Amino acid sequence: MRRKSLRHYLYLEDRRIAYVCGCFKGGVFTLRAAKTAELTRAGDVQEAAAFLRSAGLAGKSVIAAVGGSETVLREMRLPAASAKITRGMIRNEIAYFRRTAAATAVDMDFLERAGRGKHLLAYAMERERLEKRLLPLKEAGISCARLSVLPDCMAKFALRMGARRQTAVVAALESDQLRLCLVKDGHCLLNRNV
Repeated sequence: MRRKSLRHYLYLEDRRIAYVCGCFKGGVFTLRAAKTAELTRAGDVQEAAAFLRSAGLAGKSVIAAVGGSETVLREMRLPAASAKITRGMIRNEIAYFRRTAAATAVDMDFLERAGRGKHLLAYAMERERLEKRLLPLKEAGISCARLSVLPDCMAKFALRMGARRQTAVVAALESDQLRLCLVKDGHCLLNRNV
């Protein structure tokens, strides 16, 4: 009998960490554990690491997501180029859009690859902020198997839950806001906080 593979997921913000453990089977997510911590001080590495250790994550591998207003999600149409050059174009576009010269970590999700160009969603965050956000994992002895941004995670989750080839709105009600993501085929097309 094949054992279900439990996965550990973290959502990291400056003042909050959410942890979920579970597994997917047959399009259903079975939840095994869930915890949330509201940090008393934004970016407190020791407090965040203590929470992660208390969740039993030391020595484990997690899939992490970052979010908040410091993450950028932009739809772009760029000329065909290698992944390295495309990332450079994204960095330049984000620097222009944000009016900053700060080092930026970027990733992309392809919507389509046309013959002469790429239609993609670009995700970006200042590299220094991202490194600070991931410090509690290092402090708690946790390895990060994959890193993503929250809107992309919501889109992938909707896809796994059956929203294939359909446009759907994923709503997340939080204590101080409503997060809305317009998703289709595992891609976040629009992300708004109300």
